[in-house]
Amino acid sequence: MITPSRPAPLLARSAELRALADAHAHASAAGPLTVLVGGEAGIGKTRLVEEFTTHLAAHTDTRAYLGGCLALGADSLPYAPFAALLRALAREFGTPWTAGALGPAGRRALAPWLPELDDTPHPHALDDPRTPPAPDPHGRSRLFDAVRTLVEAAAAHHPVVLVVEDLHWADTSSRDLLLYLARTLTRPGVLLLATHRSTDLPDDHPLHPLLTALTRLGPVRRVDPAPLRRADVARWLADHGLDPARAEEIHRRSQGNPLFVEALAEAGGPATPVPLRDLLLTALRELPDAARQVVRAASAACAVEDTVGHRLLAAVLPDHADLDQWLRQAVERRLLQPDGDGYRFRHALLRAAVHEDLLPGERARLHAAYARALAADPALAAPDRLDAALAAHWHAAGDRPRALAAAARAADRARRAHAYAEQLALLERVLDLWPADGHPTGGHSAGGHSGTDADAPPERADVAADAARAALDAGQALRGIAHATTALDLLDTTPTGPAAPAAAARRALLLETRSLLKHRAGQDGLDDLREAVRTLPDTPTAPDTPTAPDTPTAPDTPTAPDTPTDAPAVAVRARLLATLASRLWVLTHHHEALGHAETALHLARRAGDPGVQALALATLAAHASHTGNPHQARAHCDTAARLAAEAGDDDTAALVAVVACVTHKADGRYEDAATAARHGLDAARRAGLAGSRGAVLAAVLADALTHLGHHDQARTAADDALALDPPPLYRAVLLTCLGTLALTADDTGAATEAAAHAEHLLTPHYTGREFLLPLHDLQLRTALATGDHTRAAHLLRTVLADPHLADHPALAWPLAHTGLLTAQTLHPDPAAAGLTTALTALVEHLPAPGPLQQAHRASCRALLSTEAAAQHAAVTAWRALAHPHPLAEALLRAADAALATGERTAAEEFLREADALATALPAPALTRHAARLAARHRLTTTAPEGAQGLGLTPRETNVLRLVARGHSNRAIGEALFISAKTAGVHVSNILAKLAVTSRTEAAALAHHRRLFD
Repeated sequence: MITPSRPAPLLARSAELRALADAHAHASAAGPLTVLVGGEAGIGKTRLVEEFTTHLAAHTDTRAYLGGCLALGADSLPYAPFAALLRALAREFGTPWTAGALGPAGRRALAPWLPELDDTPHPHALDDPRTPPAPDPHGRSRLFDAVRTLVEAAAAHHPVVLVVEDLHWADTSSRDLLLYLARTLTRPGVLLLATHRSTDLPDDHPLHPLLTALTRLGPVRRVDPAPLRRADVARWLADHGLDPARAEEIHRRSQGNPLFVEALAEAGGPATPVPLRDLLLTALRELPDAARQVVRAASAACAVEDTVGHRLLAAVLPDHADLDQWLRQAVERRLLQPDGDGYRFRHALLRAAVHEDLLPGERARLHAAYARALAADPALAAPDRLDAALAAHWHAAGDRPRALAAAARAADRARRAHAYAEQLALLERVLDLWPADGHPTGGHSAGGHSGTDADAPPERADVAADAARAALDAGQALRGIAHATTALDLLDTTPTGPAAPAAAARRALLLETRSLLKHRAGQDGLDDLREAVRTLPDTPTAPDTPTAPDTPTAPDTPTAPDTPTDAPAVAVRARLLATLASRLWVLTHHHEALGHAETALHLARRAGDPGVQALALATLAAHASHTGNPHQARAHCDTAARLAAEAGDDDTAALVAVVACVTHKADGRYEDAATAARHGLDAARRAGLAGSRGAVLAAVLADALTHLGHHDQARTAADDALALDPPPLYRAVLLTCLGTLALTADDTGAATEAAAHAEHLLTPHYTGREFLLPLHDLQLRTALATGDHTRAAHLLRTVLADPHLADHPALAWPLAHTGLLTAQTLHPDPAAAGLTTALTALVEHLPAPGPLQQAHRASCRALLSTEAAAQHAAVTAWRALAHPHPLAEALLRAADAALATGERTAAEEFLREADALATALPAPALTRHAARLAARHRLTTTAPEGAQGLGLTPRETNVLRLVARGHSNRAIGEALFISAKTAGVHVSNILAKLAVTSRTEAAALAHHRRLFD
């Protein structure tokens, strides 16, 4: 029997474990079942089965027995797995029971496996030990029948799981016995579980016909463990005390194979670990020499591109007349697999292992041969991949000048294709190949920089600046900061002469880029922005007509740009001021931000720059939303979106989409926010910005879906964005979303971990309250959920000490609500009295410009009051917004208040609705709260049994109860905190569903069916 153990937590296998649990339930209740668990070596088949059987042993009376096939060659040890598992079964039940279950014929059949059962004398053996026993023509069938008999006898006592590991190594007899059992077992309670490899097997391997025969049987299922996701790899690294930042690289190289993940994590370096390489190269070393040469040559091509075309491989190996023959052998051994008109390696690590196994000279010659072949016939590569392939092959061949020139061309092509991550990698290769003593030869552009002389060769500063911008768009903030700093160090800090203005603008824009990178890395980055503005000479900025803060000049008003000599300088200054305004807004310097945004908008109109106009309008839209003017905010967003599209400024377009979503949220329009976020995220993906601005849009989408109660969709949106490895600030925002979801699902451990990780990603001096306040709310709620009252009190005092808290009402209101819950939990601690006083003052003075803020204020006042009117206001406000979680909380408080005044009927209605909302989310804490309240006061949260089948919703059932008691629409509305008009609509729906014509008939039907007490 498999003994229970406590292995390390199993990651990302919940679906597979559910499938196995479902198969076990079916086998126990309906009849025997066979499950095939297949996958490549290292995917975690054994670990999955171990976790499953361990859980069964701990939580059920099921017994699992293990037998493993041995890699000793075909038929070397017949029946090895079944002999092992039957011995374990016999040890558990004991010899007397086993002998009785089998009978004499069965004991003789199994005696070779279980010698303790063999009590039959053998006369021929006593007469002459050298004389072999006479062959039994029915021995095989008796053996198979004995195995089936013993297994079914054991299943009569408790369910059994028979695990056959490594079926690909099974001997012929074991394969036949497994197929026999799958066909003939009839007693419920038997689950056959066999693991096998699905790769590394030739086409003529005997496992293939066995799997085909098994899958033709009715009671057979397949479970194929999926590769780990990047987020799973990051969690594994964190659980083992390793750097989660390596998750992207390890996931890419391992392709999610758990064994490879562990090996690469422990190795630490870029090379494939030697033990893993030896394992991967086993099949290669079994090939003939000519086939090995073909696979090795393919590894050099696939180290650059995933697939090598057949024509390209033939051009590099002209002496291999039998190329097709050698390729077929490599394909049959599962080293290569066909892909279109070429071939690719089955696994990235296999390709890496073969490539690393090449001798240095052999590797250089192969890459040079590929480069020459591509240069001679560019049609051998896709047009958009030619330069990148040439750069990689020349670099591996050691030809630095050719590699640099090709990498520069490829970087420019990647930029134009919005492939910013690839552009960054190529520019870094250009910088790595840059001559130490001057410019590269050939005058090739290195990524689309803008210099003063289009024919001049690029400078290293140009390439570093381009790399910084590519890193910004690729979401690689820390790499970008390093490149921007390098470029700034290479620039002349005190330019003079005619070129001084252009040089100053160049330096100022670099400072702006580094500031953007710093902010996404979790820093304020204001120092660089302010220096950038100071770097440029001041430009007259006063508009011809003063503009009130809330009514800027109409964006559609045509304004002729200045002269060509003036427009570039004005446009640069406008951009810097617009970026500064956007940052100041996020960092809560609202008044200064508004002034800079208006100035930037005026200058951008002078210069005729639609992109900068859009950036400035985004800040003005945020201001309009903040001051309770959603119509103007949406108008600004619409205009900004049009201008950003006109300018082709994808990054600003994504920022405008974020502001539009925030505007919808501030107005309580979360459906509109989710729709806008989806559209913005799709556009960001098309523009190659999914890992940068797209991550913020994913966070906004997740937040909107969370408020709407679509928790699974919200979790998927955040997980998918995290898998792209966004910069630290955006990762912190996404982790805050996931922590909130975890807390709602009652997973306080995951919520605490998410909050701590998010806090770690931000620098200690970061002041962006747009991102910090939601994190503080999560931290406060997590401290409450875990009972850490000391931390909760400290966090609350810190939040209340923030002088800018009231400047963000949309974010401060949830914090005020959580703070009041904290203060009530801490009562009667003397420190809580001061906190409650401060929170009460905050609630009374905090602005509530939109319906969402007004709903939060109603909830806060409900917490501070026991009056039914206060509870009524909170329920009404949240019902109007259709936000299930806060509505359920408000309903529970209303039920409490109703019980305090003896209104048991109303309390029960509130409890039922709250319980239905909490169950649908799901929100286990709220469900438990409703259950405790119902139990304490002997109420029920379920619909009456007689009401089932009427087609009424929980709300309509509650209304019918009050109709049956003679309540008018107005009385129903007062009891359920809805308007009389809404109550009338519910009554009309009830009459239609019950097929009655009046309230009297509906009441009579309710009484007749005894629906209510």
